[in-house]
Amino acid sequence: PGEGELVETVAGHPKRVQWVRVNSTRLQQYQRLPYMREGALQSLVKLELFFTPHTEARSIVFLDVDMLVMHNLTFVHSAVLADWRNTETPWRLHGSQNDYGIMGGWVHSRETPPRNPKHINCGFFAFPPPVPASFIAAVEGRIAERINKNIQLFSADQDVINTALHRTGDEQYAVHTDWFANYRPNSDAGVAKWHVAHWLGITKPWGLKGHTRGEIRYNDRTLPQLAP
Repeated sequence: PGEGELVETVAGHPKRVQWVRVNSTRLQQYQRLPYMREGALQSLVKLELFFTPHTEARSIVFLDVDMLVMHNLTFVHSAVLADWRNTETPWRLHGSQNDYGIMGGWVHSRETPPRNPKHINCGFFAFPPPVPASFIAAVEGRIAERINKNIQLFSADQDVINTALHRTGDEQYAVHTDWFANYRPNSDAGVAKWHVAHWLGITKPWGLKGHTRGEIRYNDRTLPQLAP
């Protein structure tokens, strides 16, 4: 869809919806990245959030479509707005730590991320606009680097965003270990405290148990909310 706005009514309340066209030049760059797994292009399109001017918004919160919001998320807006109001605070991208699975009893044995610097799971993040030019340049630089050096990684947007954050400095990202907004709860007690359940992986069974077959088994339970 082209750029424009429309107003939809959700539960009796008007909601403004803005459609943004993906920049064709950047889309061609995304398509040139080597080793594009299934779904990688769609995940890279989220980078357009950083390039799009959000003239009226004070906080942007992004969630992957394979997420289920379990509890109120106004605390995320509050954290971002606190940065926006404090002129001495540098721009920061807020996100959830990328090893929640370890805390929940699940260990990703092949690609457990380093603890220092910590990584953000890019299925869920938030930031105040506008995005500084230094971060934009770092995003563009990482994409160009992967193309020019033929860097073949399974990770698409996760690599680009986290590499850009690490290269622009620790002060430009805030990794939250208590937001409970990523990974997959595997117990009733875990479900009770999680704000956002994230069904990671390419296959989305939405209620089907145990669709994974390898070492990584994080979908062995279902959520009643995800059952067909």
